[in-house]
Order: sequence, then structure tokens, then C-alpha cells
Amino acid sequence: MSRRSTVGVTLAFAALALVPLVAGSYAVDFFTKIMILALFALSLELLVGGAGLVCFGQAAFLGAGAYAAINFRRRAGRLHCCGCCRFAC
Repeated sequence: MSRRSTVGVTLAFAALALVPLVAGSYAVDFFTKIMILALFALSLELLVGGAGLVCFGQAAFLGAGAYAAINFRRRAGRLHCCGCCRFAC
């Protein structure tokens, strides 16, 4: 990795770390969801594309994590019932 790309990656991580300080709660929530789905997409690309394994078992872990996140938010009193999570209310 060259020095220029290392500096770029470091600046990108610094910008990601500053998002909660600069943005509002909606932007942080939206950004968190985007990053979770990006992580899921990267894991799927690694399994299907790189390793050639066609297994969707990691979707169960994503679903379990989403279920746990909804329950934690509901217990904290910060859950807004929308169409996508109405089943958890």
C-alpha cells in the first residue's frame, strides 16, 4: 500500500468517526444502516465471489442481529414504528 492510499484511508476513517459529532440523529441512524448493509454485501461478495461458496447462512446472522437491534431500541424507548419494523412493536 502506498503512502498516498494510506493517507486516504486514514482520512476516510477519520471522516467516518466524525459523523456522529456533526450529523443529527437521523443521519447517524441512516449512515449506520448503510454501513451494516455494506458489511453484509462485502461478506456475501467474499463468500460467493472469492471462495465460490453459495451459502446464505450469514443471512441468518444478519437477521438475528437486526432482531436484537430492534429489541434493544424498543427497550430503550427510541423505536419509531414504520412499515419495515411494525412487527416488532
